[in-house]
Amino acid sequence: MNFDSRFNKDTAWGYRVGFGFGYYRSNSFFYSSNSIFGTNESSRAYTIPLGVNYLVGKNKHQLEVGVGVNVGLYNDHYTIARWEKNEVMSDIKFDYKKENNFGAFGFATLGYRYTARKGFQFRIGVTPAYVWGSNRETKNKFVLAPYISFGKAF
Repeated sequence: MNFDSRFNKDTAWGYRVGFGFGYYRSNSFFYSSNSIFGTNESSRAYTIPLGVNYLVGKNKHQLEVGVGVNVGLYNDHYTIARWEKNEVMSDIKFDYKKENNFGAFGFATLGYRYTARKGFQFRIGVTPAYVWGSNRETKNKFVLAPYISFGKAF
């Protein structure tokens, strides 16, 4: 959920602030980066996107460009199963872990914005993002993600 506004009525410059929530769950019996046997993990993300943007165009159809940062708290839960050999036999041990981690990524926006006279707003575009160093494992440091948005302008 985001709130987007112009700094004043006579400028194309504006800001965006919001709140996001995400949930991720994965089960893997085979090899993972955490274990040679398998993993079970989930993560809840609570994020705050902050950004500035500029609108090109004066009518209903506008080009939107912007930059910002998305900061978040990630509540991670995971189970690591591993083989442990002792003198008599091999055994499977399970390690259950919970962590709260902080993460952030910088982003840009490039897209199309349509605002109808009665207030309906539609946005579509791409968001390149770069994940800054943290203790969270990420598969990719650079991500190019499409976006689509529906809202009410007032």
